[in-house]
Amino acid sequence: MKIFTVDLNTWKKKTEAAKRRIRVSASKHVQKRVLLVYKEALRVSPQWSGNYAYNWQIEFSHNPNPGYDRRFKADNWKTVYPPKKAGDPVAINAAYDFAKDLVEQIKWNHKVRLVNPATVAPMIEAGTIKLRPENLIPGGKGVIAHLNMKFNYLGR
Repeated sequence: MKIFTVDLNTWKKKTEAAKRRIRVSASKHVQKRVLLVYKEALRVSPQWSGNYAYNWQIEFSHNPNPGYDRRFKADNWKTVYPPKKAGDPVAINAAYDFAKDLVEQIKWNHKVRLVNPATVAPMIEAGTIKLRPENLIPGGKGVIAHLNMKFNYLGR
């Protein structure tokens, strides 16, 4: 009689390796989606000094909110000349450079939020301040409404 043996430890190791690969690819997928939405938020954000656009932040599990940053805040907005417009690269590039390294820490099962602690953010989202034509999102919506409409997978 011939006895066949099966090394179950090898099978278990292969299964665990496959699970790790799936988790890594799922995490990469989530990271790509987060960056896509983040770039769009930066691109369409109205700007005067760049403060609002620069303050878009990605929050996720295991990452505390860094809070409001005054880097592009102009205490007297009338001194900003020429005023910036949506898509101005200075604030966008600064925000993106900071966020792209952070996004690599996001895992497939983290809860991720896009927040803007700038004091003007609620007014822009509510449409209570008048924006210059070069800062208007098509349809006159706020950035969050624009993102929800453009990326239907954001859902509520």
